[in-house]
Amino acid sequence: MMRKLCLVIIILMISFSSLYAQQLFLRKDKYFTEVYLKLDKKNIKNIEKGTNQVTISFQSSIKQPFSQDINDDYVSSIHGNGSSFVINIKPDAEFSIVNDTTGIKIIATKSKTNEDTLSSYGVAKPLLSTKSQGLEDKNMQDMLDQADRYIASKQFGQGAQVLQQILASTQNEFYKQEAIYKLGETYLLMGQYDGLYYTSAYEIFDEFVKLYPDNFRTPDALLKSAEAKVDANQQFEAINTYLKIYNTVPDLETKRDALKKMAELYKKVGQVEKAIETYLSYLRNFKTDQNMINGEVGQMYYDMNEENLAFEYFSTLNIDELLNNPDITLARLNAVADTFYKKNRLDNALKLYTYIYEKYPDDSSANTAIFRSASILHKTGRDTDADQLLLRLKQLYPDRESGQRATIEYAEKYLNTKPYEYWNKFFEDLFTRPDSYGLHEQAKYMLIKTLYKENRMAEAVDMISNFLGMYPESRYYEELNTIKEDYMFDQLSDVYNKKDYITAEPLINRFNTEYPDSKYKPRTDIMLNEIKYGKIDGIYKNNDYKSVISFAEAQLASPDPEKYGDKARWEALLDEATYKDINVIYGSKNYPAARAGAKEYLEKFKNGKYRKEVSAILENAMLKPLEESYKSLDYPSVVQLYDANSDWISSWNNKAFKDKIKTMVAMSVYRLGSPSKARTFYAEITPNPANMDYAVLGYLLGDKNLKADVNSFDKDTFKYITSELEQLDTDMAVSLLDKYTRDKKYALSLKYSLAKNIPSDAKRQQILMSIYDTIRQDAGARFDGSNNVYMDIGLIFYRKNDFKNAVIPLKQFTDSYKEKDDRRAEALYYLGKSFINMGDIQRGYNYYNDIISNIPSSIYAGIAKGEMEEDEWRKNLNK
Repeated sequence: MMRKLCLVIIILMISFSSLYAQQLFLRKDKYFTEVYLKLDKKNIKNIEKGTNQVTISFQSSIKQPFSQDINDDYVSSIHGNGSSFVINIKPDAEFSIVNDTTGIKIIATKSKTNEDTLSSYGVAKPLLSTKSQGLEDKNMQDMLDQADRYIASKQFGQGAQVLQQILASTQNEFYKQEAIYKLGETYLLMGQYDGLYYTSAYEIFDEFVKLYPDNFRTPDALLKSAEAKVDANQQFEAINTYLKIYNTVPDLETKRDALKKMAELYKKVGQVEKAIETYLSYLRNFKTDQNMINGEVGQMYYDMNEENLAFEYFSTLNIDELLNNPDITLARLNAVADTFYKKNRLDNALKLYTYIYEKYPDDSSANTAIFRSASILHKTGRDTDADQLLLRLKQLYPDRESGQRATIEYAEKYLNTKPYEYWNKFFEDLFTRPDSYGLHEQAKYMLIKTLYKENRMAEAVDMISNFLGMYPESRYYEELNTIKEDYMFDQLSDVYNKKDYITAEPLINRFNTEYPDSKYKPRTDIMLNEIKYGKIDGIYKNNDYKSVISFAEAQLASPDPEKYGDKARWEALLDEATYKDINVIYGSKNYPAARAGAKEYLEKFKNGKYRKEVSAILENAMLKPLEESYKSLDYPSVVQLYDANSDWISSWNNKAFKDKIKTMVAMSVYRLGSPSKARTFYAEITPNPANMDYAVLGYLLGDKNLKADVNSFDKDTFKYITSELEQLDTDMAVSLLDKYTRDKKYALSLKYSLAKNIPSDAKRQQILMSIYDTIRQDAGARFDGSNNVYMDIGLIFYRKNDFKNAVIPLKQFTDSYKEKDDRRAEALYYLGKSFINMGDIQRGYNYYNDIISNIPSSIYAGIAKGEMEEDEWRKNLNK
C-alpha cells in the first residue's frame, strides 16, 4: 500500500542569550509549505505581517545568526539575526499565521489568479466512467459477502482481515477495487473506537483514487478521505482533498458541500481570512444560503472585533428568517444583537434580544438581553415597558449582574417618588446577595439620599459613617463626608454655645480627629483654646511640657492669636516649655532626641531666652555619646554619628568643640584604615601639640612639623605610634624612640623589636649598634632580653670577619645567658670559631668542648665535633 507523506525537515536548533531555545521545522506538501517555530511563547515580543514577509521579534537575542535559502515553491528564505526572525514568502504565494499554544505556524499556499474559485482551478473532466469486470470469481464474491457480514456485525478486525486476504489472493480488478474501497470504509468505522485508524482510512482512500480515477466510487472515496483526514486532525490535508473534490467532481451539490467544508476547516485551523474568502467564493458561485454564509462571515468579523465589517454582513440578514432558522445558535443571535445594538439599529436589536430572553430564559445571556431591551425601550421613549422589563429582570435574576443593575436603574429613576422604607425593602434582595458587581455601594448611597431628603439626619449620619468605612474610595465619598461634617459641627456648636464644656470638649476633639483639615478647624480650635485656657497652669506645674508646647503652638497658629491673650506671653511660654522639655530629654540621656530638640529650638527661637543653655546641651549631646564610643574603641559609631550631624557641626561657631570632634573622628577613620581621609580632617583642626590626641594623630600621619612632647604619651599609646610608624616612616619611629626618656628601658626594647623587623641589613645593623652602644654605656638602659643584642652584634662582627670585635659581645652574651639550649650553643660555637680564625685554636676548641659536654643535643655540638675530628684527621694525614 503506497502512502503519501509530507516532508518534515528539522532545519536547526536556535538558542538565545537567555534560557530560551527553540526548534525550526519546515513541512512541505504538494499544496502548501508550513514553517513551524516551536518555542517558549514568553520569548515572543511581536509578530509583524508584511506583504511577502513575516517578522518575529523576540525578548532576547539569537546567540548564533543564520541565513538559509529554501528550495521550495512557496517559501524563499529564512533568516535569523539579533533579536529578529524573518520568513520571506515568494511573490506568487499567499500565506497566513497561526499563533497556537506551542509555537508559531506560517502556512504558505499558491495564490489564486482571480476571486472566482471555479474559474481559478477550472472544472476537471468527469471521472464517473467505470471499467469494472463482471462477477467471474464466486470464491472472491463469497469472501466479499463474508467481509460485509463481519462489518455489519461490527467485527471490524475480522472484516479487515478478509478484505486483505482478497487483495493478497486475487488479480481480478473488480474484486481488488471493491476490497480496497471496503477496507477504507472498515478503517473509517474502526476510527470511531481508535483514532489511529483514521490515518489508515484516508491513506487507503487516497490510494484508491490514485489507482482507479475512473471508478464510479472515486467521488465517494474522495469525500470519505476528506472526512477521515478531518477526524485524524489532518486539517490541511482535508482542505486539499475538498479542493480536489471541488475541482474534479461535476456534481454541483457536492462542490457546494466541499467548498463549505473548506471554509469551515479554514476557520477551524485559525486561517480566518481564508475562511472568509472561501465563504464569499461560495456565495459568488452558488448564489444560495445567503443568510447562513453572511451570518458566518459576520460572526468571524465579530469574533475578530471588526465591528464595522461584522455589521456590513449582519445587516444583510433577514431577521425573521434568522429567528425561524432551527439551526441558528445562541452565539450567533447574541453576536448579531450586540452588533445592531452598538450600531444603533435598535428595532432589530430589540427584536433579537426579546427572542433571546424569551427562548433561552435560563442562559446567562438572557439577563443581558433583558437589560439591553430595557435600555432600548428607554431610549425610544417607551418608559413604561422599560420599567416593567427592569422589574422583571430584578425578579428573574436577583443573583446576576443584569438583575441587580436593573434594581439600581429602576431605583435611580423613581428615588424621589417613594419614602426610605419602600426603598429599604426594595433593596432587600440585593443586600442579601454577595456584592459581586459592586452595586451595594450605589444602593446604600440612594438610601442615605432618601434619609437626607426626609431630614432624618441622625439616621443619615449613622449610615454615612458605616458607608465611608466600607467604601473609602467611593465616588460619593466627598459628598457624603461633607454632609456628615456639617451635621457634626452643628451638633458640637449647639452644645458649646450652651457652655456645656464638659460635653463639648470630647465632641470637638472627635470632630478634629475625624476632620483634621475641616473648614471649621479654626473655629473648633478657638473653642478648644477657650476650654483648655484654665487648665494650662496645672499642666505646666505637673511638668507636662509637651502638652504645654502643643497648646501654645495651637494658640499661636490660630487665625487670631491675640484674641484670647497676649501673643508675646504665649511665645514666652512656648520658649520656656520647649527648653524645659529639652532639658528633661537630655537628663534622661536620650542624646539623639536631645540633639533633635536642641536643633529645632535654635532654628525656631532666633531670639530665644535659653539659646546659650540649649547650645551647651546640643554640644554635650553630641560629645558625650561620641566620647563614649571613642573610648570603647567603637570607631564605626564615631564616624556614623559624625556623618549624621556633619552639616550642623561644620556650621557651628565653637572652634574648640569642632576641633575636639574632628580629632576623634580623624583618629577613628585612621583606625578604620583610611589615613587619607584622616589627613583631611587633621588639616581642618587647629594645631595643638599639647593635646595628646592631636599629637598622636600628627605623628601617625607623619607631620614633620609637629612639636609635641613624646614623653607625654603613656606606654601603650607610645607603642601604638611607633608600631604604626614602623611601616610608614622607620626613621621617624627611631627618632621618637630616642626622644622617649620617660622609660628608657621600654623605649629601647621597642627600638630593638623595630630593628629586628627591618628588611635592610645596613639600617638594621646601624640601629642594633646604637642599641649596643647605649646598653654598654648605660647599665640602667638594659631591658629584659637585651642580652640578645650582644648576640646580634657578635654575629654582625663575625660575618664581617672582624673576629676580634666579635668575641667581646659574644662573651657578654654567654656570661649573661646561662640556659643550656641552642641559643647558648650558637654563641659558644661562634666564640670558638672566632678564636680559631684568630689562630687561638686551643681556646676555640675549649668553647667547642663546652658545647659537646653541656649541650650535646644541639646541632652546634655535632658541627663542632665534626670540625674537631676533621682537624685531627688532617693532622694524622700530614704525619
